[in-house]
Amino acid sequence: MTYSDLVNEYIEKSGLSLGEIAKRMTDRGIKIDRSYISMLKNNKTKNPASEEVNRAFAEVTGGDPEKLVFTSFIDRAPETIKAVLENINDIDTYISTLLKKVGMDNTLFQEQIKEMGSNEISNITIDDLIDVMSFEEKLEVLKVFIEDSFSQNKTLEKYISDLDQKRFHEKSNVLPFNSESLLQIPLVGRIAAGVPIERIENIEGYTLVDPAILRGKEGFALTVQGDSMIGDRIHDGDMVIIAKQKEVNPHDIAVVVIDHETVTLKRVRKEGSMCLLIPSNPTMQPSLIPAEQVEIIGKVVEVKFWPK
Repeated sequence: MTYSDLVNEYIEKSGLSLGEIAKRMTDRGIKIDRSYISMLKNNKTKNPASEEVNRAFAEVTGGDPEKLVFTSFIDRAPETIKAVLENINDIDTYISTLLKKVGMDNTLFQEQIKEMGSNEISNITIDDLIDVMSFEEKLEVLKVFIEDSFSQNKTLEKYISDLDQKRFHEKSNVLPFNSESLLQIPLVGRIAAGVPIERIENIEGYTLVDPAILRGKEGFALTVQGDSMIGDRIHDGDMVIIAKQKEVNPHDIAVVVIDHETVTLKRVRKEGSMCLLIPSNPTMQPSLIPAEQVEIIGKVVEVKFWPK
């Protein structure tokens, strides 16, 4: 069932008009009008509804919020990823099994662990981590593994099995932390997660990263300015680690240069001769720019932040 099919099913079962649904969602703090719901219903929106919108819509219409969020994620995923996602019935169980196989010490989960207020991995169970992750975060974690498996020309099952075997062989030979194993990359300025700012290329300093997250690519760091990506937990003052690459998948977060002058941080989707730059702040609208004016610099592979 597609996303629009599920939206139509929830509307029909609720017995509510589009106007009444919009009013009830607005009462819940989600400002939306009936025309937008009509576009969701008829699959006419240029970008998918946010997790917040989908949850409110499902709750108002009596539907299953997580099913709607998951269906939305599947609907906009690349075909190769979609084929895997459509066979997953219980995302929590699947993620739990996945994490137990790859281990809690995997670098993919360090930021989530820090947000729980602990630097001691041994004090946190996988179930604890899953409990504090949003549904969208679980899907993003799953997406990383799927994309990595495809990049290695493996099925997801084979990829996970290989990770499990690798961890088993390495477990008895764990080395203490050594900063010499980290890679030093330049911090080259600030980047707007909002209104684009002038392109900055001066090196302001350096930071250390795990080379594994760059997957053999060159990397650099930027400091975020603005709040247009707060839906992805990227806030003003955070540092983003960028892997240099000229192409990204439709829903990757990327650094782009507009018209050779300004740089910004957005999700990127090309539609014919145009390029859609999509914020994750529900109060902001995407920008539609001629593709020839947009240059992709790299993909965000890690976000670093510090307690306020």
